[in-house]
Amino acid sequence: MKNVFVPEHWRNICDIVKDVALKDIFPHITKNRVKSVILSDLFETKSSEYFNSIGINTYCCQTDMDPDLTFLDTNDVCEIKVTSSQKQEWMGGKLSKRSAEYVLISWQHIEESNTLFGVEPENLIFTAINVYIDQSEWNTLGDNYYGTKITSKTLEGKNINILV
Repeated sequence: MKNVFVPEHWRNICDIVKDVALKDIFPHITKNRVKSVILSDLFETKSSEYFNSIGINTYCCQTDMDPDLTFLDTNDVCEIKVTSSQKQEWMGGKLSKRSAEYVLISWQHIEESNTLFGVEPENLIFTAINVYIDQSEWNTLGDNYYGTKITSKTLEGKNINILV
């Protein structure tokens, strides 16, 4: 599965997601929480399409019960979590607690702005890492809350592969 978690692939996927989000999604959505959910879904579907297009047979989840990506030739799975860049916390439901390879993505939306050097166009910047997370490493958010989270602090000392 090492051929999946390489920067070239994830830079290409980020470019595809960026184009769709800036053109078709972000002009209509204002809340970062909603943008993160939509970006997460885009990363799931577009990464599956991308890997299939380069000959890596991939299945994209149809429900929250399924892993986000399943690589059919090896039966390996990958979970994708997305958050706004300021937060550095990736949240998910209790099903997110599965032990798996994760791609953790942070995003920052930069509005078009006038600068001393001219107009800087609107942009969407991503950072993405790959890390194995064991189910025991997920932190619960309390007894009365369904969600779980991973923070950048949880990742300290882990073997992290920088993708973007």
